[in-house]
Formats: sequence, structure tokens, C-alpha cells
Amino acid sequence: MTRIFLLAGLLALTACQGPPMPEAPRRPDLSLELRPEKPEPEEGICWAGKDGAWFRAPCPEALTPEVLASLQRALEVRELYDEEITGEMDPATRQAVRRLQEPLGLDSEQLSLAAARYLGILPVDLDALWGARSKEPDPPTSSPPAPADPDTL
Repeated sequence: MTRIFLLAGLLALTACQGPPMPEAPRRPDLSLELRPEKPEPEEGICWAGKDGAWFRAPCPEALTPEVLASLQRALEVRELYDEEITGEMDPATRQAVRRLQEPLGLDSEQLSLAAARYLGILPVDLDALWGARSKEPDPPTSSPPAPADPDTL
């Protein structure tokens, strides 16, 4: 009997075309990130570039061997990198980064923060994406009444 319900459920999903597929991430336009002058340093934000083309980049401490290996795998999946996964920012990785970023509007072998987030190797700052949300204060908590002292009853 269970098999009949399972089969009916599968047929219903097929008839309904199944759950909707999520949209593929849109390719970022990295040229929108370019700044004519190097901005003032801010905590947690690093800048890379030169000659009127400054962009946000992952800070060096964020580019751990594990993150760099993830970068190489992400580039490999996109057929931009075909070397050994080393977890190092070597010349082959830099050239693959350039091949990724150039069609997106940034001709640089320095990885941009936007490209790293597009590849999914660094977290996206949702507050910056959706605007900082005002956090409402937590409601005051009332403490439970103290238990009655049995000697005073």
C-alpha cells in the first residue's frame, strides 16, 4: 500500500513539473566596483588595483590554503583552471582568476571580493546586500516568582 502512495506522489510531482528550480546566480559586473582613487582603509576591507582602478579584494588573512583550494576547484569546474589543486595563489591560479574576471569587467589577476563571493568561496555580507536591519531590543524578561518557603506556610 505504501508503494502505491509513493508512486502516486512521484507521478504528481512529475505532472506538476516538480518544485521550481532556483535561479542561477547572476554574473556580477565587476566594473561597477571600480574606484578612481584608493579609498581610505576600513576595518575588514582591503583594496587592490592601481592607476585609477581600485576594487575591494579579500584581505590576505582570508585567503587561507583551504579558501585558495576552494578557489582552484571553483575555477576548475568552470574550465578556467586545469592544474593540480595546491591551495596556493600560484601563477596558474592568477591567470585563471584573470580569465574569470576579464569578461565580468575587471582585467586583473588579483581576486576581487565580488568575484570571490560570486564563486561562493567567501561569505556574502547580507546586511550590505539588503541594508542593515534595525535590531529591536529584546523584550524584558520577568523572572519567575520565588518558590514559597515551606516553613512559612
